[in-house]
Amino acid sequence: MNGVVRIRGLQPEAVIGCYDWERTVKQRLEIDLELTADFSLASNTDELAHALDYAAISDHVMSFVSESQFELLEALSKAIIDQIFERWPVSQVTVHIDKPGAVPAASGVAMIELALAGYDHDDLSVELEDGILAISGEREDGEVDYLHKGIST
Repeated sequence: MNGVVRIRGLQPEAVIGCYDWERTVKQRLEIDLELTADFSLASNTDELAHALDYAAISDHVMSFVSESQFELLEALSKAIIDQIFERWPVSQVTVHIDKPGAVPAASGVAMIELALAGYDHDDLSVELEDGILAISGEREDGEVDYLHKGIST
């Protein structure tokens, strides 16, 4: 039985950005995570050892991001995904990072990245055509799977 753990509103401060002034200050980020995993064992045993420990995941992401010094949200997002896949048994990770204050005329600038286990980040494709969002991934065997296809709102 697959389920999703959503962690919303993590607010680490990190050196992030490519402008000179951004390399000298820490900026607050807002991070939301969605982690898909098999909940079968946890739901049957009621033991934390068989579940995704969202407190441990939150602590790790907060620490990792606070110590990081990326220039781009895209690179930070990929690094967070890699950290999660290396440490927890998840099949899918979605990371949403908001950088308030990045553009004075906007309330924030956001980056969303989706990754699935078994797919290389470089082999995922996102296309929007005529209001239809398609996310596809090329597996290691060369076959292409449509991971999501639907109307974008």
